Amino acid sequence: MDKLHGYPIVLLAPHIFGAASSNTQKSELSNEPVPVRTGWVTSIATKNIPLYTFCPNLKKGSIMTSKIEKVLYTAKVKTTGGRIGEATSSDGNLKIQLQKPTELGGTGTAANPEQLFAAGYAACFIGAMKFIAGTEDVTLPESMSVNTEVDFGPIEVGFGVSVRMLVDIPGYADAESLVEKAHKICPYSNATRNNIDVIFTVTK
Repeated sequence: MDKLHGYPIVLLAPHIFGAASSNTQKSELSNEPVPVRTGWVTSIATKNIPLYTFCPNLKKGSIMTSKIEKVLYTAKVKTTGGRIGEATSSDGNLKIQLQKPTELGGTGTAANPEQLFAAGYAACFIGAMKFIAGTEDVTLPESMSVNTEVDFGPIEVGFGVSVRMLVDIPGYADAESLVEKAHKICPYSNATRNNIDVIFTVTK
């Protein structure tokens, strides 16, 4: 059984989808048939914590390219040494040491690319949710948070990553809809769409 931040989740649809279809599958936590709509993942959790998990409706082999219409900002970072090195931004606001995690043979004493990707994606996604909230004139709780897990491992050719994001928006009734809308506009989501597995779980 898959787990996200210690909570068991039941995935009732594949990560990569073909043509749209509708059927039923049995939950791993019960014998009751559960309706499945292709492109979505249903979640069941313990501790009475409401979870809403979904995987974007992707079609295998499809490619989306989108050119920036107007450059609003350009980040400039110089990196040396690879996974055991240093990264410094042109404005001096970012200067960090890089180190492999112990699982990959490193010391684990400094940040690694997967952690930086997790932080960047989460921060950007929160920004996308705030943008959507602003357009709808709603207020989001200050305690809203995103916990992100980035997996690294071999794929058919080379190496790849996959992402799981636990989005916590306490007391916000429309959390699922907000996350869906944010996923459509977040630049990290647009960059990874149709390329890697990205699974969102929403608590409220």
